[in-house]
Amino acid sequence: MPPGYREWANFLSLVTGPVGWALYGYGRLKRDFVNPGGGGEDMGEGKKIRMPMPASSDGTVHEAPASARITHNQRRRWWMFWKSWIAEETESELLHAMIAEAVAQDATDIHLEPHADYFLARFRVNGILRDYRKFESMTGDHLLAIVKVMASLDVADRSQARDGRFEWVDDDHGWRIDTRVSVSPSFRGEKLALRFLNRPATTLNIDSLGMSEDMKKALKRSIRHPEGFILIAGPTGSGKTTTAYSLLKMVAGPSVNTITIEDPVEYSLPAATQLGVNATWGITFEEGLTTILRQDPDVIFIGEMRDPNSFKTAIRASLSGHLVVSTMHARDTVHIFASLRNMNIEEASLVASVKMVVAQRLVRLLCPECKEPDEEIDEDSLEFVGFDGSEIDDLYQPGGGCEHCFHSGFVGRTGVYEYLTMDKTVREWLERGGHATDLRNALRERGVRRLYDDAREKVMSGQVWIQDAIRSVGFDE
Repeated sequence: MPPGYREWANFLSLVTGPVGWALYGYGRLKRDFVNPGGGGEDMGEGKKIRMPMPASSDGTVHEAPASARITHNQRRRWWMFWKSWIAEETESELLHAMIAEAVAQDATDIHLEPHADYFLARFRVNGILRDYRKFESMTGDHLLAIVKVMASLDVADRSQARDGRFEWVDDDHGWRIDTRVSVSPSFRGEKLALRFLNRPATTLNIDSLGMSEDMKKALKRSIRHPEGFILIAGPTGSGKTTTAYSLLKMVAGPSVNTITIEDPVEYSLPAATQLGVNATWGITFEEGLTTILRQDPDVIFIGEMRDPNSFKTAIRASLSGHLVVSTMHARDTVHIFASLRNMNIEEASLVASVKMVVAQRLVRLLCPECKEPDEEIDEDSLEFVGFDGSEIDDLYQPGGGCEHCFHSGFVGRTGVYEYLTMDKTVREWLERGGHATDLRNALRERGVRRLYDDAREKVMSGQVWIQDAIRSVGFDE
């Protein structure tokens, strides 16, 4: 192309999109850095290019003057600049797209795990890890570095475990999610775990949690008391906090002073003061609860109480005119009462303060679009549902997956529950100091609904896979 038309060609190439940018960038690089100072062949209008230097008879290549050649360091600096600029933009977009996809699938965690020659990203959806995609090792390292910068962590330190957090924002969807970061060194590199916190509590609804009508009525009646203690128990990841916030949502408002203390804060509740436990700042559950009581609260939520002193403080708070909601680890409702009694809390205080206790698990919901009849039922499964196989058509298993369930066979999770209120049976058992087995037998004679009963009913209705139900609650004892 004649040199006089080259600038016009470069200008027009800008209009043609990525190809134009590439041509323009190449032209600029060639013009400005291949021969910035002359020494080449004159091409007219003062523009020169560097011509290749011929080799002599002995094979020696005659070098051009320094002003007429681009050095290896120059080429490397410009190549690394453009590569890092393009890669940073691309990998930032990759990270944003990955988080957006995880949020869209209602994932709670993202894991980025190093392998021999690649990184594997996985989402925890419905309590189960699901592969998302693989990244090249260099891309995985860059994604990890970007997250470290966002979480204000030391990018250069790859030998120690680090924790941090950042706020992820997606303006297109109006998403604003507090994200907790954990980076840990491993044999093949650093492993990254992201957990989504501070999700909006406005989306929670007690009617969508899978509770029976009787249980919902009992909870709504208990939460309307001006004082008292409501305990929700289960293992880690059983949805205790979700249930607690569903209750808080019913009572929190401008006229109610609601205060929470958690580690960490998992939901954002309007019209509430929320405290996160922070050992660095000296905020612990026990000290935070003492501070909360000086703030004239009406409703208090304490996340995951562990030590006896916290329980005793919460009991005192519920006896002094506050409604206290809390969570703890316990197998079932009977175990909750047994644990409270074993903490040397007076039986009279328990009888006066505890309004209701709840035990729960989470099970996956079968996709209604692709679930299939479960035709291979083993003896354990038949024992769980309590029949000989004549009703086998009522049982379903996950199918091959479809677009509705992201090809997983499941669409979300539902709760499996049991509850107890402070009634005559529990009160008499506490007063006489009976064994936990005695209370279980008395409740069974009364026909009180247990975790097993709720899980079995959900299996028989075709909502839940029988293997998931057995894994969550075990067999009838």
